[in-house]
Amino acid sequence: MRIKVNLNQLRHRCEQSIEDILRTEIADKGGHVAACPSYYGYLDRGSPILFVAHLDWVPVPWRFAVDSQRTRVYCPRLDDRLGVYTILDVLPSLGIECDVLLTTDEEIGQSTAQYFSLPRKYHWIVEFDRRGEDVVTYNLDSPDWLDSLRSHGFRIGQGSFSDICYLDADCCCCNIGIGYHHEHSSQCYVELSEYRRQLARFVRFYSANRTTPYDQEPMTVVEEPSKSYWSNWNREGMRYTSERCRVCDDWLLVSEQDVCWSCLSTSKESS
Repeated sequence: MRIKVNLNQLRHRCEQSIEDILRTEIADKGGHVAACPSYYGYLDRGSPILFVAHLDWVPVPWRFAVDSQRTRVYCPRLDDRLGVYTILDVLPSLGIECDVLLTTDEEIGQSTAQYFSLPRKYHWIVEFDRRGEDVVTYNLDSPDWLDSLRSHGFRIGQGSFSDICYLDADCCCCNIGIGYHHEHSSQCYVELSEYRRQLARFVRFYSANRTTPYDQEPMTVVEEPSKSYWSNWNREGMRYTSERCRVCDDWLLVSEQDVCWSCLSTSKESS
């Protein structure tokens, strides 16, 4: 399958204001836009599947450039306007139109997804806001969900946090890597070959699972909002498991297994 990338439309999505996207793609199509105090937009198409992306970006100098081979696109707003472009343009061109949630304030660790109440139980939820070519679930999963992702060629990675972690969902969720790299910097780019491979995998996954509900496997969690999110982000309301890190004995997040990210990072730096 050849995934077509319209570079002019991608640039347009990167240039659009948050307000313009919410007006033209959500409000004008009968969706709901809320300011709480920052924005989110929700478009209900009656689908059993929800797509998620965030509209905000880290404020670094603007540029949009394509390399001479047309294999890379450079733009600091690809995180996550590439996800927005995927949901609003690429997937509909392939006949895939699901419900849409577009958030803001994800990049400051306070995603407006926290103010959104799911209107019904979804079969599953997918976000397109991930570097590289893997998929992460933040433990919002089940063995069957993970097996199905792997069977369609996805590599399961580990991530820290994104919008879907705020959703009070009983269904399985994942965040799919869409090929961008060096996010949060002026050197951010998307490797178009990676993007196309991931989208082709997703299309196959969707075709096989669009009518299949996946429920999360229950997990016992505790709240410990005092633990910081990276060094300076507010992590209040994130979910912790009842397990502790085997190295430092701190609580483990739902996205961590056996060893916390702090200890993993220290281990990598010393090796």
